[in-house]
Parts: sequence; C-alpha cells; structure tokens
Amino acid sequence: MATVTGRRETKRTATRARLLQAARELIGEGGFDAVTIADVTDRAEVGFGTFYGYFETKDAIVRAVIVEAIEHLAEANDALTAQLDDPAEVMAVAIRHSLGIVHDDPVFAGFIVQVGLSADDELWNALRQRMTRDVKRGVQAGRFSPERVAVVVHMIGGSVFAVLRAKLRGELGRTADAHTAASVLVLLGLPEEEAAEIANRRLP
Repeated sequence: MATVTGRRETKRTATRARLLQAARELIGEGGFDAVTIADVTDRAEVGFGTFYGYFETKDAIVRAVIVEAIEHLAEANDALTAQLDDPAEVMAVAIRHSLGIVHDDPVFAGFIVQVGLSADDELWNALRQRMTRDVKRGVQAGRFSPERVAVVVHMIGGSVFAVLRAKLRGELGRTADAHTAASVLVLLGLPEEEAAEIANRRLP
C-alpha cells in the first residue's frame, strides 16, 4: 500500500511540474494574457480535465509558476553570493547572473521579462526584497551611499528587466551584464574605476 501511495504521489508531482513548466514556457513566449488552460494542457500533454485536479483556475497556475520561478532565481543568486564578503561584489554577481540566464535558458529569461512588465506589483516582490536587503547591507558596511535606498532599489530592478529584455531581442550582448552591474554600483556610490573592476571579476 505504501508503495502504491508513493507512486501515486510521484506521478502527481511529475504532472504538476509538467503543467507548471508548460505555463512558464507559454508565458515566456506570449505573455500572461495569451495563455489558456487548453494551451497549458496541450503543451504538458495531459487531458484538459486533468488541469483541475491541480489548479482551480488559470490565475492559480500563473501565480504558482511565478512564485516558483522568482524564488528559484532569488535562491540561485543567494547561493552564488553566499561566500562573498563584499556587498558590492554580491550585488554585481546577482545582477550578472540574472542577466546571464538569457544565454542559459532564454525561455526562463522571457518569462522573467513578462513578470517585470506585469502591473501586479507582487509578482517580483521576492526579488525586490532581496535587493533591498543587499543594498541595506552595503549601506551598513559603508560600501553604499545611504541616500535614496528605496528609489535605488526600484531603479536596479527596472534596469535589470530593461537590459534583460534588450538582450532577448538581440539588441545587447554578454558585455551588457558587467556594464549594467558597474553602472548600478556607481549609482550606489562606488567610484567608476572600482565599480568596473568589481563588475568584471570572475563569477563564483
């Protein structure tokens, strides 16, 4: 009985993951409004009725896929920077890694851009909270200017989303990652030469 139950749960977990992946891909390709439940089930290769065994509405799966994806990116940035002591390098690495996903996973990058363009402020709250945390740590360490912290956090988010979108369109290349990170560090109060040096260090 335990084996049967375990297999059933494994199958449910796998099906849910397929539905989430399908929704994420569709959002990345066409935006939130273009996604339908039928599209999701077709992409996931499951029956239309199966969808309702996991999510009540389209909005429910959209919310779930957003929370999962944003947390995944934020946690990946945290893991990359966990051993770094300099708040300026932490900021630069997080920005460069976030922009670098265009090359490793363009579908995910497209999804993140759609999140950034959404009018729902809660959609990227997890990333903004971490940016605020990292900026405040830099202020406390004497690395960043204490002025305009709240404004700067929004400017960082806007810059990252804008550059990510431009990279997806082919308007910018890999060098934009370090340039963006350096520009943010200057905005936070670092001298241009130091900001450029930190932004061009080897990623962890």
